[in-house]
Amino acid sequence: MRFREGPAIGAMIIGVGLAFLMNRADFPLWQSLGAGIAVGLADYFFIVLIQERFRK
Repeated sequence: MRFREGPAIGAMIIGVGLAFLMNRADFPLWQSLGAGIAVGLADYFFIVLIQERFRK
């Protein structure tokens, strides 16, 4: 699986946004960053998997 910049940037935006919102809601910084990284990675792999699966 090749690295793709488009889905990576989208996943990064989602992960950073989640971490920001969690940090603003008084979650500890390590939990906010951990959740943001986990959701960002899951989003990236999910998008790439769907793109590979339905490529024509």
